[in-house]
Amino acid sequence: MRSESSDAKWFDDRPRRTKLCGQCGGCGTVEVSYALMPADGVVAALYAADAPTNSIRACVAGSNDIFTACKEAADIAGRSSAPVAFEFLDHTVVVRSGDDPTTVARQWWMKQYGETPEQTRARR
Repeated sequence: MRSESSDAKWFDDRPRRTKLCGQCGGCGTVEVSYALMPADGVVAALYAADAPTNSIRACVAGSNDIFTACKEAADIAGRSSAPVAFEFLDHTVVVRSGDDPTTVARQWWMKQYGETPEQTRARR
């Protein structure tokens, strides 16, 4: 497995994101968090256990969706030249440099739900 401390830099190097604050009528800004954070310690050893050994391990923070998580993983994979692996619900997701994040997310969706996102939305 990769070194957790060296992997953290790929998350730390991301730019700070902000948006206008809706509560104060746009007078200030609030920080926008990322969907992925580094998996460290025992979590890294157990999390995405079936991922490639050279992968950067990540955790999905909060209630983010698979499409956002895959986009962020593709960015980190492109900058690091290493695959990024994370668990999303019941499946390990691996995004490699050059992968289309939308395609990876759609493949996860099909595996998880047995249908396309469009089919899921049509039933709701």
